[in-house]
Amino acid sequence: MKMKTNLLGITAAVFMLLTAAILFSGCVQNPEKNTGTTIPLPPTTPVSIGYIQSFDHSLGYGFEYPETWAMHEPGEFSLTQGVKKVDMFTKSQEGTSITIIAKTTEWKSLDEVKNLFKETYSETIIKEGFIEVNGVKGYEMTRLDSPMKSKVVLFLVGDMAYELRYDTSEDLYDASESVFDHVVGSFNIK
Repeated sequence: MKMKTNLLGITAAVFMLLTAAILFSGCVQNPEKNTGTTIPLPPTTPVSIGYIQSFDHSLGYGFEYPETWAMHEPGEFSLTQGVKKVDMFTKSQEGTSITIIAKTTEWKSLDEVKNLFKETYSETIIKEGFIEVNGVKGYEMTRLDSPMKSKVVLFLVGDMAYELRYDTSEDLYDASESVFDHVVGSFNIK
C-alpha cells in the first residue's frame, strides 16, 4: 500500500512537471523560428511633462502634443491629394491650432519647397530658413497675413512630405509659439 502511494505521488509529480514544461514552452518563442507578424513596440523616448506622445507605426512618425489641447478625430478630415493622415489639435477658447499633415509628394528637394512657398506667399513671409530636427532636414517659414500669423515646418523623406503648421491670430502668436516649437522638436521619423 505504501509503495502504491509513493508511486501515485511520483506519477502526479511527473505529470505536473510535464504539464508545466508544456505550458511554459508555449510562452517562450525562439526569435529565429518566429514567422508570425510582430507588434511594433511603442517609442521608448520619455514624454515631456505636460505633453502626450503620439506615434503612427504605419506611417513611421511621431511627436508630442500638449495634453491640455483638444485632439481632433481623424475622421474630421478629407484625405485627398496624397494626404495619408492629418493630426490636429487646438487650444480651447482660441482659434489657435497645430496641424501635422503626412502626404505623398513629388517634391524632390527643400529648395524646390522654398521656391514654391516664396512664389505662393512672397508678400507675407517674414522669416524663413532651413532647420534640422532629430537628424531630418526641413524648411521653416513664418508668415504674417494680418490678422493671422502662421509658422510652417516641412520635412521631405523619400516620397513623403510632413508639414507641421501653427496658425493663430497675430496677437496670440507669441503665447503658443514655444508649444509649437516643442512639437517640432519632438517630431521624429523612423
